[in-house]
Amino acid sequence: MLPYAKEKKEKTIRRTVTFGGMDLSAAPPEGTLKYSKNLSSCAYPYISVREDRKQIKELTNGSYLGYYNALYYVDGTDFYYEDKVRGTVSAGEKQMAIIGKRIVIFPDKLCYNIEEDTMEPLEVHFSYDLPQEDAKLHFTENTITYETDDPDFSFVDMGFRAGDGISIDGFYTGEEEGASPQDVWFADNNQTIVLRRVEDCVLTFSDRSFSSVTPTEKVGKTITISREVPNLTIVTEWNNRLWGAEGNTIYASKPGEPDNFFVYEGISTDGFAAAVGTGGDFTACHVLGSSLLFFKENGVHTIYGTRPQSFRITWKPMPGVAEKAGKSITMLTDGLFYFGTRGPYIYNGATCRFIGEAMGEHKFSDVISANDGRLVYVAMTDEEGNRGLYTWNTQNGIWLREDDAYITALCFDGRRMLLMTKTLLLSAVGGMNHVAWEAHLNPLREENIFKKRYGKLWIRVELQRDAYISVKVSLDDEPWVDCGTICEPGSHLLPLHIRPCERLELRFCGEGDFRLREIAREYSEF
Repeated sequence: MLPYAKEKKEKTIRRTVTFGGMDLSAAPPEGTLKYSKNLSSCAYPYISVREDRKQIKELTNGSYLGYYNALYYVDGTDFYYEDKVRGTVSAGEKQMAIIGKRIVIFPDKLCYNIEEDTMEPLEVHFSYDLPQEDAKLHFTENTITYETDDPDFSFVDMGFRAGDGISIDGFYTGEEEGASPQDVWFADNNQTIVLRRVEDCVLTFSDRSFSSVTPTEKVGKTITISREVPNLTIVTEWNNRLWGAEGNTIYASKPGEPDNFFVYEGISTDGFAAAVGTGGDFTACHVLGSSLLFFKENGVHTIYGTRPQSFRITWKPMPGVAEKAGKSITMLTDGLFYFGTRGPYIYNGATCRFIGEAMGEHKFSDVISANDGRLVYVAMTDEEGNRGLYTWNTQNGIWLREDDAYITALCFDGRRMLLMTKTLLLSAVGGMNHVAWEAHLNPLREENIFKKRYGKLWIRVELQRDAYISVKVSLDDEPWVDCGTICEPGSHLLPLHIRPCERLELRFCGEGDFRLREIAREYSEF
């Protein structure tokens, strides 16, 4: 009698792939994307298409976008507020900040007054070339008087104000070639001093401020009287002051006066300046809670206090904001989102959290970002010079690449996310979903393939009207095989017969509103 052999039953297993977002790392999880175009994470855990964008306006060379009660932006060299040209600026990169009802613009050092609808320079300059025969400049111990026959001349109309920090320069100091000892008797008149009163032709200062003189070519060449503003490369508003940095020095204006910095009288309304000893350039500044942050690539200076006498600056080594990523800072509920040299971070004032694992070792530059409360929109350039628009979902942590649009500026106006290219101003959401899209999944890998018998690969998808989806498969790096296209609206379950393989790749493309709800592998183990 032959021995009885017990029949071995196969166990059928259905394994569902969990969808993730973009993942460019060396060992990406299953269900993540190696490439995406025009997808949305708002229907997570399903893959879906983003909304159409809506064109708002055509531009000639859009470069800056902001919102304060109304949209303001730069197109070419025109500055717009409420969609009207309000002034002219130079071409190139801009830094702007809002203080009161004014928008300050750097490096132009201009100020647009919203209430008065005027564009004025932040700085004021008066120069007196020596010698002159038709005008005289007289210094007494506390006044400067300009004697001129010009009936239209006025220090007041030029923009000088009582309380301004004024720089006076031009008297020989002895460093000039051929200067004699007598020529430098009035060098002490070169100084920064607070202006007390302004009349049309007379500036009044505190007593015993100057050595009395009527300048001639023997004591100077060109006498200048100026209210100057630092050449700030980053700017922001904090506690009604304009803050910024030039070189390794942090500056703050007088309260409510973004054009008045160099006033140091030991009172609470003084300006403020402090040089820091840390290496590297400042890359960004931003308010966080009750403090002000000045970032470098390798750390952050935090400023506390309410007046110059109590301002305190600390330094914290940590991943800071990368060069040319100053506009990547955007405020979220749990901290500041920004891009460092390694990738994206969130900093809450205490801890710095890296959220760029999906980037792998890839590096990005020229980063700008803005958020609408749910999605952070990020425009950046990859290592090969390709610029694209990406999104990061604050609720589920999903990264997606939308497309290769060359976005120059981003802004949230309280209702919608606005995107600016050089030639268009767009709304990120247009209400429709009829967009061409692509989804290329990272490889699905198998182990112990000789102990499995494959059944089917199930794909469940839902299509809306006028939408379609095409599916392609590649096994073990073989050529792509077209598995068909679905065009009918409704819910569909697509079965694919897959032979055993170690590496399975799926590529989906289509157009219109869809939901990719499930990918499942069915096999038996023996």
